[in-house]
Amino acid sequence: YRAKPFDRMKRPMKVPTEWGPVTLDIRDSRKASELGRYWNAAKYFTMTGIDSRLRPFRGKGVRVGGQFYPYVTDLATLDRLAHAGEVPYEDIYEPSV
Repeated sequence: YRAKPFDRMKRPMKVPTEWGPVTLDIRDSRKASELGRYWNAAKYFTMTGIDSRLRPFRGKGVRVGGQFYPYVTDLATLDRLAHAGEVPYEDIYEPSV
């Protein structure tokens, strides 16, 4: 066996939308890592009001099944989602059944 720089394992993860997160199967470890960094930046913004960590995610997102899901970087939308409890703080992975 040899380690590879990335994998294509299925990971059910919460992906942001302007209406709240949806769970999608992310099949690229690089994109899963990026999504984790996004959620950390979103959490940092909602806790501090500082948006500097969100800036690298503007215009980016994930593509699943031919559909593009942009990262929510609009501060008012993200603040609204956070107040509605739609920014996952504990776990961005959906539990396996």
